[in-house]
Amino acid sequence: MQVQAKNWLGEIREITLFDWQQCIPESTYYGYYRRGLGRVKEAKLHLDREAGVAASERTDKPTRSYPITDEATDELSVSLALQCSLQAGQQDIKLQVADERSLEAHRYRVVGEESLEIDGQRIETVKVQRQRGANSKRQTYMWFAPQHDYLLVQLLQENSDGDHVMTLQSMEGL
Repeated sequence: MQVQAKNWLGEIREITLFDWQQCIPESTYYGYYRRGLGRVKEAKLHLDREAGVAASERTDKPTRSYPITDEATDELSVSLALQCSLQAGQQDIKLQVADERSLEAHRYRVVGEESLEIDGQRIETVKVQRQRGANSKRQTYMWFAPQHDYLLVQLLQENSDGDHVMTLQSMEGL
């Protein structure tokens, strides 16, 4: 799976390679590339399932290795794992997520249903929240559309620097 965004300021590209094991996209590779304002940041994560180790490479940083579980996925594949788990009727979802630093347990919970307007259409959604520690100032909410195979249609990240929202712009072709 690849996600890419470009404009005149720069670009961001993420790619993941994985194998499906039930509802878990078991990652073997994750790549991140960002170019903008004269800077380039690149990160690569190789997940060796046979050895049970992830190796992380990042621009201007030493290579880092750490142990992983068989169920490890990467940050980009999380939305696919959630989509599949929601299709299976799960309400409380736990994932093992590898990033450039370590393997973390992520927990997600269905917190309600909402109707969103996307591309002039009313879309019924299931709202999912990432469960973080009680003292966390960061909140993440995701909206998935059951009528469209639980496609992720909106994401909200609340941080100390403000809210960041990504919303699907078109339902064309769905």
